[in-house]
Amino acid sequence: MTHTDGTVSIRVNGEHRRVVAGLTIAQLAADLGLVPEKIAVERNLEIVPRSTLGQVLVEDGDELEIVHFVGGGMGASRIVPNRFADDSAAGRAFFTDVLGLDLAMELDFISTYRAPGHDDAQISVIAGDPSGLKPDYSVGVDNVDDCHARAVAQGLEIVYPLTDEPWGVRRFFVRDTVGGLANIVEHRRS
Repeated sequence: MTHTDGTVSIRVNGEHRRVVAGLTIAQLAADLGLVPEKIAVERNLEIVPRSTLGQVLVEDGDELEIVHFVGGGMGASRIVPNRFADDSAAGRAFFTDVLGLDLAMELDFISTYRAPGHDDAQISVIAGDPSGLKPDYSVGVDNVDDCHARAVAQGLEIVYPLTDEPWGVRRFFVRDTVGGLANIVEHRRS
């Protein structure tokens, strides 16, 4: 219902507001001083794809949750290509003896090698991810939950749900916009 003054009543992040009727979510965000390209929006408990923020009109009674991402990125600390082999230790002599990499991590299904003194220069050999999937690469991020919210807001395909893994990481897999499968991971500190 539009009020007689041409406004509608909504809630934004739990706060009551009256805004001009006919406003799009993108316009509302701009009026709030937010950059529409850097927000994720939930409207009445449903995610609104970022690509539609300029078309979706705010309606009377809407409950909006808006998350604004600051900074230029998601806090990626490393990007690691993944190689697949029948044995995750396969290639150890090549990576350590020939290339001079250090063994950075080893679990029963993965061996990760890194350049000495350069934690961001890594490669992993995987013999079967517990998810059953084969991610093309892994991206270590500062806040996997924020990254997940951004991927969902953009309507990207979440192939493996946000999961706390028993080996101390929180991660999800997403299909990137060029068809690759990305393992987005945050290492949890104990």
